Amino acid sequence: MPSFQYSLVFSDAFNRAKKSPGPIATLPMINAKMYLITSPALAQSAFRNKDLSFEPFELAFAQRVLGLSDETMEPVRRPGFMGGFHKAVHAALVNEHLHRMNAVMLNEVATFMNGIDGTFEVDSLYLWIRSTLTTATCSMLLGSHNPMKHDPSLVDSLWCVLPTAIFNFADILITL
Repeated sequence: MPSFQYSLVFSDAFNRAKKSPGPIATLPMINAKMYLITSPALAQSAFRNKDLSFEPFELAFAQRVLGLSDETMEPVRRPGFMGGFHKAVHAALVNEHLHRMNAVMLNEVATFMNGIDGTFEVDSLYLWIRSTLTTATCSMLLGSHNPMKHDPSLVDSLWCVLPTAIFNFADILITL
């Protein structure tokens, strides 16, 4: 069944679940079930439950999008790897670290803006903003090694890959 048909099935099930008066509804999938929780208290309880994990989705998404083999993914699937990875990412994205990253990105955007002399015209304002923010975001994440800063054509390449990645994620959700 093509992806758009999955979307229609999911959309119909989601709309029926929204009309349900209860705090939780079951969305029947092709070969599994998904649960829609509408109660904030129940949602918090579900998030605190250690038996529920987003890790299988993360790993399947990463493997599919990056085209990695099972052999390559084996070390990442070892117990405790993703927990340590999440702790490291969380530690890097709080307080002073986050402030520094935001400052780098804003400085990159300011550099772009300050480079505009006189009259400024672009064919597409959307594409210019997308390119500027993508390059600035990658500079924030990659520092001086940002390949998009040195080769702006890579921005378009990235944006060609992203829609595919999103559809792959949707297919993974349906498969799991």
